[in-house]
Amino acid sequence: MTLASAILAALLTLVPGVVNAHPEILPPCATEDSAGPCYWDATTRGTGSGKGHGQPFWVDAAQRIHYLPTN
Repeated sequence: MTLASAILAALLTLVPGVVNAHPEILPPCATEDSAGPCYWDATTRGTGSGKGHGQPFWVDAAQRIHYLPTN
């Protein structure tokens, strides 16, 4: 990730509504417990037994986890 994209991702996490609607604007998390900002799609990655128990989430720059509704 470039410095510019890292700064943009960190700034976008200050407006959770934007990221909740479009989590794909964040880079993917390398692992389920990666430092943010990043997005973890638990519906397609992981074992289903971790933090989100199969629910996608994103991590903001302050390392807070925001769970997204599943369809």
